[in-house]
Amino acid sequence: MSRDSSVSSVGEPPRQPPRASGEAGAATESTHVYAGNRDSGMPVGEACSVTVDDEPLDCRYDLFSASPSGFEWGYGGSGPAQLAIAILAHAYDEDLIDGEERTYLSLEPEIAPQDAAVFPLVTNDDRLVDLADRVAADLRAAGLAVAYDDSGSIGRRYRRQDEVGTPFCVTVDRDGIEGDGPDTVTVRERDSAAQVRVPADELAGELAALRAGDSFDALLERYETVETDVETN
Repeated sequence: MSRDSSVSSVGEPPRQPPRASGEAGAATESTHVYAGNRDSGMPVGEACSVTVDDEPLDCRYDLFSASPSGFEWGYGGSGPAQLAIAILAHAYDEDLIDGEERTYLSLEPEIAPQDAAVFPLVTNDDRLVDLADRVAADLRAAGLAVAYDDSGSIGRRYRRQDEVGTPFCVTVDRDGIEGDGPDTVTVRERDSAAQVRVPADELAGELAALRAGDSFDALLERYETVETDVETN
């Protein structure tokens, strides 16, 4: 929680924050807010709810202070950690995929710690491994943060990346290298688990556009959708 001019010294009565005037003052009169005072009478640690991007966010009073001008997230002391906790709590989600419980972080692509993960479907086919290595190198050269994972089943690899919030997983499979056209890879979107097949040479540009805010639905419209039997709910 941030500390401002309303914080009192030990043993002193809490100093109240300045009152707003005009429209801000009217809004304050009709809304009960926690003023951020660190005295024993304040509900530090109690549950509360704020709205972020039109969605309710459950948190505690010690994650922020509030004044007549609005909520103020803490940036000093342990503030950055508290802000990170609030973001992660907001992104945390659970669902079922094919009847199996999944935990994932629904982070926006621009703030996810990794932009994508690259997998060769199997490791006993040098063609898939070579292409996966090249794809990962191309994405990194384009400035994207990329993880490479060739351990375990493809489903387990997806789950590992879901748990850390990686928005897109790229899989190199035999269908993508055995056709007459250019090599292709599948791109899986984290939240929906939808997949689309994209030419390997166009992948870096498409992922960069997704990170910048382009819709995955638009990608599904431009390229071949990969039909799977995966069901999410």
